[in-house]
Amino acid sequence: MDRAVPICRSLTRSWLAQQRFTDEDICDTVLLISTELATNAIVHTGSAVITMSLRRNKDHLRIQVRDQGTQSAGKHWHNTSGFGRGLEIIASHAGVLGTRRGADGTRTMWATVNLA
Repeated sequence: MDRAVPICRSLTRSWLAQQRFTDEDICDTVLLISTELATNAIVHTGSAVITMSLRRNKDHLRIQVRDQGTQSAGKHWHNTSGFGRGLEIIASHAGVLGTRRGADGTRTMWATVNLA
């Protein structure tokens, strides 16, 4: 689990390069949001499987992280300085932020980054 977020970040960086994104601000924003969404799923759920996807159209890029929707029984870091601000960080950088529950109990959190 300690390596999951850096691996997600590295794969996101590779995807951005393959898509030929050259705007550093957009790349930094996508990396920040993907890292925060992945971290949130890992820290706040007991999910054994977490999936991230990135989709692009001409106006925006959508980042989705799907987890099994379970709640973690572990300790949260909300009372530790520097932790517990993930959704706030995402909301301040995303065009739109949302969540949805699947019929099977899974949860998908998503955010968009404007490309225009």
